[in-house]
Amino acid sequence: MKTLKKQLDELKKLKFNSYGKDFLLTWDKSEQELRAVVALAELFSEMHKAGKSFRTFDTGLAISIFRDNSTRTRFSFASAANSLGLGLADLDEGKSQVAHGETVRETANMISFMAEVIGIRDDMYLGEGNKYMREVSAAVQEGF
Repeated sequence: MKTLKKQLDELKKLKFNSYGKDFLLTWDKSEQELRAVVALAELFSEMHKAGKSFRTFDTGLAISIFRDNSTRTRFSFASAANSLGLGLADLDEGKSQVAHGETVRETANMISFMAEVIGIRDDMYLGEGNKYMREVSAAVQEGF
């Protein structure tokens, strides 16, 4: 088993910059970016096992938009947000202005001012979820 320091040193050697970027499709990422994601996940896993915090935020909000039923993904996202120090808010479109005709663009633009991270689960219809995520992403970037 690698030490935490060794894992961190290996992560530092990778050339990547994911700040402010979406992660929608693995094949849109470089090998270095994918290696960094795996290395960071392994580092966080080891830190969790060792009882060490990997809290990154003192405050902030993670917004989940789960448009279809989910158990593992929903709880995994909530756990990750909590571990990073973020509060969690679920966007339930049926209880928001989306139900009254607000567009995806308007909703995403509004939440872009409040969120540190947005997690989306939308795979009810082939291709539609990806289209929705890209629309949200474009509106968030515009709002930002």
